[in-house]
Amino acid sequence: MKKKYKVWLKVLTRNGWGSMVYSDIDAHGYSDALDIATRKAKKSGYRNIRKDRVNLQGFE
Repeated sequence: MKKKYKVWLKVLTRNGWGSMVYSDIDAHGYSDALDIATRKAKKSGYRNIRKDRVNLQGFE
């Protein structure tokens, strides 16, 4: 069963490390949600990505 997750990533920008938040990610588990968010960040043009945290949507 898929659940909604909220994922925080650290990405390297021109001005240093910044935080990206992806919410409403439908995935089967925490690792799937992390993979989907990392793919989205890479598609947006970020190359240096660190995983920060993953929570179920609504349980921040």
